[in-house]
Amino acid sequence: MALPEVFTWEGRYDDAIPEYKKIIAMDPSFPGAYGNLANLYERKHMYSEALNTMQPHLSLKGQPDLAGELRSLYSASGYTAVMRKELNKDLQDRAQGKYMSPVGIAASYAALGDEKHALEWLERGYEEHSSGMQYLG
Repeated sequence: MALPEVFTWEGRYDDAIPEYKKIIAMDPSFPGAYGNLANLYERKHMYSEALNTMQPHLSLKGQPDLAGELRSLYSASGYTAVMRKELNKDLQDRAQGKYMSPVGIAASYAALGDEKHALEWLERGYEEHSSGMQYLG
């Protein structure tokens, strides 16, 4: 486990953020660092920064159009609408057979305040022995 992940799991977001920035500076083509940094910004309610960080993440994952759509959606409807759009994309990808972590989907539902669906997806994660379950608690 890398240092910024340790900081994140300890709730030390202010320590994790510069560590992810260092990773991005060393390898700007690594989408995971952008995604993790965006998640930290979300947790700190720094939604504009989260969205700005999601744009290179999505572009590196081959989804540059989605990055533009999210920017427009944020301007028009706020960050909750962006989160819902991302969640719907993850659900579509999973329905098409792509692996999308049940834990990640549960986290999205929880962030949107939908406890029922969050718990359903955590149950799926448990049934599928999904990675990430060990970090809940």
